[in-house]
Amino acid sequence: MEKPTKKSTIPALVLGGMLAYGTIGDKVNSEYQNTTQENAQVETAQTDYKASALENLTQALAPNKAFAQTNQNYQRPDDATLKKWMNDYSLQQVLQGTEYTKVNDNNYEREVKNANQPVMVLFHADPQDTTNSGGQTGLAALARVLNEKFPEIKFCTYQHSDGKTILRPAFERLQQNYPLESAPALLFYEEKDFGSGTEKGHAFNGGIKNFDLLTDTIESFYEPIKRNMLD
Repeated sequence: MEKPTKKSTIPALVLGGMLAYGTIGDKVNSEYQNTTQENAQVETAQTDYKASALENLTQALAPNKAFAQTNQNYQRPDDATLKKWMNDYSLQQVLQGTEYTKVNDNNYEREVKNANQPVMVLFHADPQDTTNSGGQTGLAALARVLNEKFPEIKFCTYQHSDGKTILRPAFERLQQNYPLESAPALLFYEEKDFGSGTEKGHAFNGGIKNFDLLTDTIESFYEPIKRNMLD
């Protein structure tokens, strides 16, 4: 009878070690992959954040870039529509559907002079008046057309009187704060020096009662506005 021999435990130990090493290796590899994925996500988030921050900074430092929206293909309303606006509508009806900001002495500095874009301000009396007193609905028609042609220009309205016109003493007080020669009026501001708006040398003082004057003014204003306020 052969003498039993003791089986070596080395292969078992080696196999166990290999299995244990394999398990540890798999765990380490899994953790490494997770860490790599997390790092990639962090880097992506950081990249997106930097891109967003850069875009915001660029817009803040170069606000004119955000205003290149001029409607090159805009066609003004036909003559019948313009005449209706002038002769049958109130100022409020002329501007119906138009986006504009109402301003007064309390918010004028913030909304107009400190705006970060070009601004035009329509000074007017009773917005419900349909008689075109002082030519204000004709001037409102001009303002609406310019607003639709140049949407990059902020449009504001300033009501200086509850009546159809403004009395001389009240207008003289108005002149102490605003560079107006008569009313109604359309005053233009340009964007400059990060929002410290400065009045352009031009304002349309007085209203528009004559249809030919309205159409001529619409056409004649396009190029000067583009050149002086937007270029």
